[in-house]
Amino acid sequence: STYYLVHTADRSARAFADTTPVRGLDYYYYILTLGQDDPGDPSLNIPPHKRRSSRYYTQTYDPAQLRRAAQLSSEIRVVPNPYNISASQQLSFSGADQLAFFGVPANCTIKIYSELGELIDTIEKNDPSGDVRWFSETSSKQIIVSGIYIAVITDNVTGEKFITKFAVIR
Repeated sequence: STYYLVHTADRSARAFADTTPVRGLDYYYYILTLGQDDPGDPSLNIPPHKRRSSRYYTQTYDPAQLRRAAQLSSEIRVVPNPYNISASQQLSFSGADQLAFFGVPANCTIKIYSELGELIDTIEKNDPSGDVRWFSETSSKQIIVSGIYIAVITDNVTGEKFITKFAVIR
């Protein structure tokens, strides 16, 4: 991975909001602190330098993602749609075989059905974002096959249901 400097803070800073992320990508952060000048030790061949913290104590191991706020309307989208695993140019996420549901309610249940009406997977969501990623697996952890899929999104607060379709090409 490549790390880029995204912010320089003074001693009084207690928070930072990164406004540069792109939706659909995973981001990992770490904090680097600089301390006093260290004169070094010429007898041990250590040059003068500024003391620095190690990133391994302050880095994140869970990804951060840009997410949009939860929706209250029927503007739910499945991305990419159709999902073509062999396509070289398409929106892809950090992990393999991921689809995303954008614009879903904050507290909802997503049930994914095959075109024959078989329940493939159920996703329970209860967080303030409007994004959910699905790894295109059944509830038994089997990779799904090519076909048309139907997602029924139920808002657990209002009981309102939204239905959307998406295609998978393997």
